[in-house]
Parts: sequence; C-alpha cells; structure tokens
Amino acid sequence: MPKSLPQILPIYKQPPHKASAGKMDDKTITRLGIICSLTGLAAIYAGALSARPRITPIASLDNGFIGLRVVVSGQVTDFRKSQDGHVFLKLRDDSGGVISVPIFSSLNAELGESIELLDVMEVTGEVVLYQGDLEVVPDQASDVKVVHTPPVKLSDLSEENAGIPVKVQGTIVELRAWSVFLCWQRPPQ
Repeated sequence: MPKSLPQILPIYKQPPHKASAGKMDDKTITRLGIICSLTGLAAIYAGALSARPRITPIASLDNGFIGLRVVVSGQVTDFRKSQDGHVFLKLRDDSGGVISVPIFSSLNAELGESIELLDVMEVTGEVVLYQGDLEVVPDQASDVKVVHTPPVKLSDLSEENAGIPVKVQGTIVELRAWSVFLCWQRPPQ
C-alpha cells in the first residue's frame, strides 16, 4: 500500500485504557458494602420497632423466660398498695395462669390513672424471679396499659354470674357475715 493512504484516511485514536475501567477497586467495594449493610440494619431496626410484640399466655411462662421481655394481658385479680406507693398486682388470663406484676412508686406516679380490681391490663416487662415466684416488671409508663372494666348493674346480675367476680356500683345498706346487701341507685340524668 502506498504511504500516502494514511494521509487520506483519518486516523482514529482510541483513548488510553485505564487498567481499572469497568472494574471497581477495593475501596469502592468496601464503601458500597458498608452502605448496603447499614441500610439493611436500618430496615431491620425500623421493622422491629413497628412490629407489635405478641402476647404471651401467662400459663406458658416458666424459668426459661427469666431475663426476657414479654407482653402479658390479663385481669387484675389481686391488688395491694404499699405505704411507699408501690402497687403489687396479680394478673390472670384466659390460659388460667397468674403472674405477679410489681409497679414501683416512681412508675406508678407516671401512670396518671388508677388501677382497680378486675381491670384488664396489658403489661410489657422483664420476667424476673423474686422469692421463688415469677414476676413481669415494667420499666416505663408506656409498658402498662389499663382498660377499666365498667361496673355491672345489679339488675343485670343473675345465677349465670355466680362465682364470677364482677364490679358493681351501689350503696352498702347492710353488712352481715358472708353477705353484702347493696342498694343500686340510678345515676342522675
């Protein structure tokens, strides 16, 4: 071929190739890995915060739960308040289990609502062993939810209620051994 050909045809030069073109270096891979890991952890954390813990049947609680946080729900079957302002409850649920729930004075002051016998409560707390018995100990006021059970009208009581604890509202007009006579009054309208 004649030597003049290169002058007639334009000569195209390709840009110089980088050794890493189309490939990621170790630093980029490391950064991308860290970003993906942190994004994944944030998604897991957000999911855990939004997930509502399941209610644990009280009868299923045993020493294997010690140190774990659980959610229990039940009716207040025993209620004692100490002079120091601590409240000691017993909750019973549909599983037939009974658990102690101490609410210490500092937490009790934060609750802002009273707790009464036969109220239904949902308590989130750590399972601890105290004097041989399991307890669920709440840490903060948001761990305790109270649903007040309304009183039953005396006129609604029947033999079907025999043996079932109920709240009633009225005036005690006579008190005898093993019997209480209540007089129900309609609330003013």
